[in-house]
Amino acid sequence: MDELSHESNVMHARARIGIVKGSSRVFCFLMALGLGTCLAQSPSKSAAPAAGSTTGICSFYSKAMDGHITASREKFDSNAMTAAHRTFPMGTKLKITNLSNQKSVLVTVNDRGPYVKGRTMSVTRHAAEELGFVKEGTAKVQIEKAP
Repeated sequence: MDELSHESNVMHARARIGIVKGSSRVFCFLMALGLGTCLAQSPSKSAAPAAGSTTGICSFYSKAMDGHITASREKFDSNAMTAAHRTFPMGTKLKITNLSNQKSVLVTVNDRGPYVKGRTMSVTRHAAEELGFVKEGTAKVQIEKAP
């Protein structure tokens, strides 16, 4: 393949996926601008997450879900210490810490979800009460696999 036809193929491929000449410079500029904004934000007042853990937004199930069947085929019980997570295997024990008050609970993953944008996991109402965020509805939490 000669150099001219290769260049033509590259241009056609870029056009098919929406890349135009100079767009990579704009993309890099926008990425740098975004990174600069992130770096300029003040650090969080809460404790930093432990190594090997993740953080996210946690919500809790409505009591109306009592008796419904979870993804693990168990009956949902709002008084249990269970949770829904999209990726942790069923039966995984997790330590959840509310980063605003440092309260922690141990829960067992028995369902999938949540399927609300921006939410990482859901816990039972009982777990939310123990974590201290029922009034707020959601909390930023640290998620760790329990030993």
